[in-house]
Amino acid sequence: MKDTRTPTSQDVDRGEFYFPVDIMFLKPWTVGQFPVYVKQEEGKYLLYTAKGHDLSIERRERLFENGVRFVFIPQNFKKEYEYYLWNNLNAILTDESIPLKQRTVAWYKGSLSLVREFFEEKLPRPLLFSKFNYVKKMVQETISFFTTKDASRQALRLVSRGFQAYNHSVGTMVLTLLVLQSYGDKVDEDLLLKCAIGAIFHDVGKCRVPEAILERKPETLVDDQWDIYKSHPNLGVGLCINLPLATESLHCILFHHELDDGSGYPAGLEAEFIPFYVKALRVCEVYDGLTRATGYRPAIKPYVALQRINNYHHHYGKDCIKRLIMILVEAQVLGKDITQNKTKGNA
Repeated sequence: MKDTRTPTSQDVDRGEFYFPVDIMFLKPWTVGQFPVYVKQEEGKYLLYTAKGHDLSIERRERLFENGVRFVFIPQNFKKEYEYYLWNNLNAILTDESIPLKQRTVAWYKGSLSLVREFFEEKLPRPLLFSKFNYVKKMVQETISFFTTKDASRQALRLVSRGFQAYNHSVGTMVLTLLVLQSYGDKVDEDLLLKCAIGAIFHDVGKCRVPEAILERKPETLVDDQWDIYKSHPNLGVGLCINLPLATESLHCILFHHELDDGSGYPAGLEAEFIPFYVKALRVCEVYDGLTRATGYRPAIKPYVALQRINNYHHHYGKDCIKRLIMILVEAQVLGKDITQNKTKGNA
């Protein structure tokens, strides 16, 4: 029964199409909505805990004793597992017996699957209202988890992956949280929560923009196409109208393309009329977008992305750029020598 290696995609694709789950993510007595299998040395999958039966402490300890690191769940129970993860995320994140790296992976998988569901379901729908409460709960747990030493640094490495809109939303949320936390007492936990939720939904309006427009380089869009693209902040606010979003969250959605020199959209606001938390979000979402691959260009390296942002510091504000650089240096995404020598410039 021993299987301590990380499962490969080939493992998952065999048999009944199972997906691997770190055994540390399964809290005793909380499972029951999905069956749990173990993979035998000969490659066969053996039912270990049936649906409707809890995984007891004794049975989980038996897996540990046999060196089992991963168990497997059938693909057709993936939704049930995601609900389990959303409901038990805080218990996993606060369990210090689980190594920090594994807790961060659990946070990433839970957060990403939740935000993905919103984007794939094309907000808003009445049945998704309850999922908004999951998002709020997830953000609260994220803020708390990031007080754990090194948690945010490991999270930044994970959220840099992927190219879908929901990947960008989670990445932007993490960066925005960290930049706003650098303001200290000026930003309390309530504002952090509102802005992080706004960061998650900042691009939700793109769900109503044709794919043919989203897949093109913005500079190649003709007038009508550009107008449609620029409508996504307004569309986002409209899509979220039935959700209990705070004013600050709506500001993040509506104003995230406003620029300090007044050249942004949709309102052409100048610096003094743009809330400071929106400015923080704006820099973070631009950086995350540049360092994430799209359909029309590869990902840009962090240092190069910051150079580009710094070249347009009159759009974003020097203070926000400096704070983002500090976050990336502390997270070891950038080296101190590089940022001091290469991005200092106008910032």
